[in-house]
Amino acid sequence: MSLKAGYLKPSDKKFWLLNTDISPIFCPHSPTLPNRRYAYKANNKIKGNKPIGIGYEFSCVGLSSRPTLYGCSEPPWNLPLSMQLVPFEENKNTFTAKQVNELLNNKELLFGKDLTISVLNSNYGSPEYIVDTYAQKNLVNIIRLPGNRKS
Repeated sequence: MSLKAGYLKPSDKKFWLLNTDISPIFCPHSPTLPNRRYAYKANNKIKGNKPIGIGYEFSCVGLSSRPTLYGCSEPPWNLPLSMQLVPFEENKNTFTAKQVNELLNNKELLFGKDLTISVLNSNYGSPEYIVDTYAQKNLVNIIRLPGNRKS
């Protein structure tokens, strides 16, 4: 986290926009690599197979650098602030919550001082993530709910 707070300035809207997600890296033919796990594999088109693969999962928290927010160049891109390997024995959502808390608690960065909005997919709508980030007073989580939940 050598990124210094002076390089970044909040948008005119006075908030930071974070994108958080888990990305898999598949290593099915490397049996000697330690701590591999089953990871979700999108678009697995083989009939009868489960949408999983064997590999590692990385948790990435990035700053959305949309031109309308931060005056960055086109096209918008996601500046990785923290990218870490999810340990084999840890829950993915608990690990990601710790990662977000580390960014917000870092005194060199402005995320814990200003309003910070974290945009997440439906996997983070679990108690493990929500409860572990609840104490952050400047954090608003916007979590897409899956279509099978009733409001």
